Amino acid sequence: MFRNREDAARRLAEALKGREMHDPLVLAIPRGGVVTGAVLAQELGADLDVVLSRKLRAPGQPELAIGAVSEDGRVYLNHHSQSFLDQMEYYLAQERRHQLVEIARRKKLFRAVRPRRRSRAAR
Repeated sequence: MFRNREDAARRLAEALKGREMHDPLVLAIPRGGVVTGAVLAQELGADLDVVLSRKLRAPGQPELAIGAVSEDGRVYLNHHSQSFLDQMEYYLAQERRHQLVEIARRKKLFRAVRPRRRSRAAR
């Protein structure tokens, strides 16, 4: 077990040290993942960036995730939700739009502080 997220990141960095890495880039999910990602990036001498995504909430149960939507608008559904896709197509389209608005808002905030990172090979 880990004491906290920083401890988890340091242990992961120790496991990865010694591996050959070319222009390493750590991608972190905002909130708890950024703390872990920042420590990991520092320990590995890597760049850090965030991956902006949002949970797609189940109809009537906002804490239950049925999938996620990425910054580029792609939808990923869990295997249970895919069997109900035809019954919730309209809801899913609305939920996707709602979450993309929030992603855009957060993108402005995050990118104002730190521009998007790309691996040196992609530059």
